[in-house]
Amino acid sequence: MKNKILASCVLFIALCGSLSAKSKYIDIPGNNEVTVVGRLNFSTDADRDFLFETFEVPEDKRHYPDIYVLPYIPGSAGLFTNVHKAKEITKFEEQAWGVNGGYFFVQYKLLKDRTLYFSSITLFLNGSYMLPVKLPLGFKVKVPEKEKFLYLGDFTFKAKGFAFEISASVKDNYDDAQAVLDKVTKKDYELCRASLEKITEEDLEAIKKTFYYESAGYSFKDWYKSIDELIAKDEELKASDSDQEL
Repeated sequence: MKNKILASCVLFIALCGSLSAKSKYIDIPGNNEVTVVGRLNFSTDADRDFLFETFEVPEDKRHYPDIYVLPYIPGSAGLFTNVHKAKEITKFEEQAWGVNGGYFFVQYKLLKDRTLYFSSITLFLNGSYMLPVKLPLGFKVKVPEKEKFLYLGDFTFKAKGFAFEISASVKDNYDDAQAVLDKVTKKDYELCRASLEKITEEDLEAIKKTFYYESAGYSFKDWYKSIDELIAKDEELKASDSDQEL
């Protein structure tokens, strides 16, 4: 069981950059860029206390919520090169993280075919880098011309048992996503609904031949400090929702 969880995200642990707190407003995509928008909800019936003891998570680090990270796509987030610099990965990672149940706004650069490939999302149970879980996506999206914000959907994942057997579903909550986008951009931008297509075996082979990762060699010394900042921004966004309801 230990290997099943840990092996799921060795790569992303190596690549994790700074989880710096987001500014009030997100960056607006430029030419040949797009920001993908969506929400993730994850739950598991596994005994978390047992996992904490098994993986020796310190008691004072067990109160954190689950956090997740969207995949770094080097062919899109950067240029086609054999090595992707640590600073490039770190810049991407700063915006790729979210709190379970919250929205993500992640910006990608686009290549000529304007296609993004999403293999999986990685979630960290109770924010612990010792407890990563791989959540499968397996789809690609072609970004329409001139669109700046692309709504992928609201994703729900449920993990059953200590084997973490994953079931997944995606729903269209477009109006909710549009309302949240309006809160994090100075001007009004209309979301575009994405058309999700399944990644084919041919796609996977092409990706393997083209994409190559280099570890950023990240130290986890400031991991929980960064998560605190991430949680603070998430709570600030939720508070703004409550104020508007009143």
